[in-house]
Amino acid sequence: MNFNPEKIKVIIWDLDETFWSGTISEETISIPEENIKLIKTLTSLGIVNSICSKNDMEIVKKQLQEVGVWEYFVFPSVNWEPKGKRIQQLISNMNLRAANALFIDDNVSNLNEANYFCNDLMISTPEFIPELIQWANGKDEKDPEQGRARQPAPEGEQQGGGDEDGLYLAVRCVKAYRIVF
Repeated sequence: MNFNPEKIKVIIWDLDETFWSGTISEETISIPEENIKLIKTLTSLGIVNSICSKNDMEIVKKQLQEVGVWEYFVFPSVNWEPKGKRIQQLISNMNLRAANALFIDDNVSNLNEANYFCNDLMISTPEFIPELIQWANGKDEKDPEQGRARQPAPEGEQQGGGDEDGLYLAVRCVKAYRIVF
């Protein structure tokens, strides 16, 4: 791709035919093990992962919980509305700039729509994922114990994936970026 992965602070994932093979509302899907590992590696590097997908939230949440990665995604936006404005809002909610966000989707129309609403947004098709895996595997972990992920969320800020103890990755990661950047 023609952008620098070092600038990425958040990766926004489409799911169907991007993060996993298949369309969850129509068929059985298959999640490549390397994508599951990538999400965990990116998190250990301090890169936030989010979702912008046209799907049913409960179905998606259940699937991602089954493979143990739901809690790694923050501010998930899973519904049937167009993606452009949702991505713009997601980036705003994280107090980030579009120039530090990467959106990966298999549908070029969705990529173009997102780019229309967020001019500086980095966009890519899933063909970039192997390059992203190679880049991430060559980096040193910034947060190997995921210490930021073990801090409780302030009351009223419990958005995104969380666990049974009420710990919410979305708020913790965003707070970390406010401090670091």
